Amino acid sequence: MEQTKMSRVLLGLVIFVALLGVPMMASADGGDTSLVHACVNPSGLTRIIGPNDSCSSSETPTHWSSTTPRTVPATFTVDCGLGQTISDKLKDLIPGDTLLVSGTCNENLVIREEVHRITLDGQGTATINGPDPSASTVSVQGAGITIKGFT
Repeated sequence: MEQTKMSRVLLGLVIFVALLGVPMMASADGGDTSLVHACVNPSGLTRIIGPNDSCSSSETPTHWSSTTPRTVPATFTVDCGLGQTISDKLKDLIPGDTLLVSGTCNENLVIREEVHRITLDGQGTATINGPDPSASTVSVQGAGITIKGFT
């Protein structure tokens, strides 16, 4: 009899927590592939996840439409060693974003004037190697651009 009472109390507590919306593990939006799904940790770092994946209990789930402009700053990566370029990723960045760069980027980088308040972080090891010696390796036309950690 006492065990049944304890089970009811425990069930009531689980229902109460669920009604409060306190997630143990927060999942994405049930496989909606029209959305980009992500988890934001307490320091603001955003981790992209699959539509059926879950965030940990310390992360906040978020999502946005791939056709609607993103408004929440995030951290992204580009690996020039895999053939990716900073130039290709710049078009996806919004003010407040950070781009973590790795590898050797063989490009003459132009950060256009419409790009504002982004950070390019070479993490102490990345290199930008401008293949065209008649052009600047890096040309910054935008405002509030931080470039750090490149060799």
